[in-house]
Amino acid sequence: MFTDYKEKNKPIEHIEKVARKGESRQVPPKMLDNIRAEFEKGFHFLRDYKKAVSVMGSARVSLRNNVYHEATELASKLSKAGFVIITGGGPGIMEAANKGAFEHGGQSLGVNMRYGFKERVNPYVNKSIGFQFPFV
Repeated sequence: MFTDYKEKNKPIEHIEKVARKGESRQVPPKMLDNIRAEFEKGFHFLRDYKKAVSVMGSARVSLRNNVYHEATELASKLSKAGFVIITGGGPGIMEAANKGAFEHGGQSLGVNMRYGFKERVNPYVNKSIGFQFPFV
């Protein structure tokens, strides 16, 4: 069982590491509460967007790449058709899709992961939300 507050509130990666070592531990109730709260926060964040497209892609694609421009154009067309564009909110393809929606007045959302100080939301996101648990 977890013994102190810091260990009890570590992200899910901690449990994955413990499982890989062959140890078995019960998931602390506080962590389960945090996971449930993130699910609720996510559903609350997305509930008003009925017509949406989620764009997934590499964060390592640059402006010079043709795929970046294609993603921007596709998101622009989808946005003009009334779709909300949802990405991870980061760079690369995600930024390209958010840019396509943003530049044409569409809704551009970022659903981001919080990794300490590494969280970065691209400048084309109208509204964003961050999560600690990757499966949420």
